[in-house]
Amino acid sequence: EWRFELDQMRTRIDKLRALLGASHPVLAPIARQQGLFAMLPIDAAAVDNLRERYGIYMPASGRINIAGLTDRTIPGFAAALAPHLSF
Repeated sequence: EWRFELDQMRTRIDKLRALLGASHPVLAPIARQQGLFAMLPIDAAAVDNLRERYGIYMPASGRINIAGLTDRTIPGFAAALAPHLSF
């Protein structure tokens, strides 16, 4: 039972990483990584802006918990994040 639940969570996180990575070219490396957390390529000012304008909370480092996202929230999250990403 534990292994089944673990496989389900791993599959869910892999799917979320793929969706987030596909949302913007700068985020593509996130899709190839593993684990619960990812570092967004944004600075502390961008984190403050996301918090104030959209109620998106994360540490100033830009570290996010992938499991805190859903397939329904990724499009809005990516749209809010896009102005802060550069090539």
